Amino acid sequence: MSKMLDALKRLQSQGAAPAAMPTINNTAGQLDAVREVATAVDQAVAETEQRLRAEYEQQVAAREQALASQRQQLETELDAEKRRLEQQLAQLQSQLQAHQTDSASHDQLRAELDAELEAHLAESTRLRQADEARFLQDQAQLTKRLDELGESHQHLVDEAAALSLQLERKEAELQQIQQAIQATPTVDEQALRASLSAELTEQAEQFARKEAELNAALAEARQTIDSHQRDLAEIVRLRAEEKAKSESARVVADPPPIAEEQTPQPVEPEPQVPQTPLEPSEPPSLLRTFKSAIPRPHLVSYEEQTMAELQDARISERYERLAQVSSNPTSTLFLSADGGDDAHQAGFHTALTAARENRRVLIIDGDVHGKQLSHRLGMRDSLGFYEVIRRETKWTERVVGLRCGEVDFLPAGRSLYTVSRSDLESAQAVWRDLSEIWPLIILVGEHPGAVSTELYGVLCQSIYLTACLGRATKDDVTSAAKRIASIGGRIEAAVAMNAKLN
Repeated sequence: MSKMLDALKRLQSQGAAPAAMPTINNTAGQLDAVREVATAVDQAVAETEQRLRAEYEQQVAAREQALASQRQQLETELDAEKRRLEQQLAQLQSQLQAHQTDSASHDQLRAELDAELEAHLAESTRLRQADEARFLQDQAQLTKRLDELGESHQHLVDEAAALSLQLERKEAELQQIQQAIQATPTVDEQALRASLSAELTEQAEQFARKEAELNAALAEARQTIDSHQRDLAEIVRLRAEEKAKSESARVVADPPPIAEEQTPQPVEPEPQVPQTPLEPSEPPSLLRTFKSAIPRPHLVSYEEQTMAELQDARISERYERLAQVSSNPTSTLFLSADGGDDAHQAGFHTALTAARENRRVLIIDGDVHGKQLSHRLGMRDSLGFYEVIRRETKWTERVVGLRCGEVDFLPAGRSLYTVSRSDLESAQAVWRDLSEIWPLIILVGEHPGAVSTELYGVLCQSIYLTACLGRATKDDVTSAAKRIASIGGRIEAAVAMNAKLN
């Protein structure tokens, strides 16, 4: 192009063509100029074509390089996306395996729960059978005792008849003596009359004393029979409640199909046992910061009866040794070697004795079946310790104050008790709360062979074993001590309830 411009300038300078555009003339100079311009044009066109081709090749090379770079980048991104998808696939496979493992664990856990439920049912059946056997044994003993008391009554009646005959003979002798005195005035009539009157008075007092002892024994036997009848009614009621709970637990563990209709089974009515009406009395004084609406009628005021017994210095001294004053909070467990009510008596006497020493005491009825202490204090059917452990109620609503000083009481409750890991942890938490308020906690249980004893041995710091001489044998005490040792407990002392007091 530059050559073509140079040729045009040269033609203009020679005057061969105008300044705007060259024209073709017949002169030779103009032909040469035209040829030269054509050659310059061809050369410019060739250079332009070459330059454009070079630029096109550069653009094509740059485009191919950009496409190669973009292709490489896309391949890199594709590889990264492929690796990410492979990782997601591996995670999904691991989650699938985990879900399969969880399903197997769920099946295994359900099987274990079914086995545990069956074990609990078997244990409750065994306990019910043991309770029934013990009740039948106690009933047989009471029947035998009643027969013995009947024989004693008959013997006393015979003795009374014999004493009446002796009295008649003595009166006849007295008349004879009076007649002899009238016939013989030298005899000391007043001394003889006083001697005979004293002898007759002594015999009459002896007869009245024996008759009173017999009537008291008969009354005690009747009260014992009534108590066992109420215990039987309570066992029947608890058995029905436990059966209902077991059925509901089985329904929850394995629910039946909704479409099926179940025929309702007839429910056998519970035997109604006549109970002795309780005389109402004023409600117990409530605890300082607790509220409770539990009515508590007294029987024969068991608290007042115990306080009257503690007026005896020998009895008071005996329980003062069990309620030794300690600056640190402590908890004591009372167990009976043969399952009698002597542990309840010893624990309640100890609580009242400690209260007389200005100590604040909480006594808990831990008898799962008998609930004798709750019965004597008029709270046998109230919610209590077992419902507190299961978080069905709060202990602040169930603790009531007694009328005999700084003594508070927590009844046993209505539920039957079985030890489990959750119950143990809950009981320990409740025990810590109670220990912060009461420096002395007294728990009265059943016998060492009961299910609840394992839990009580963990909660309480000291254990006292009670035994009624004449009823508890040496084997009973030995087996009780072995049972306490097997659960890791240690007996602080053994208490003979009916030992003679010097």
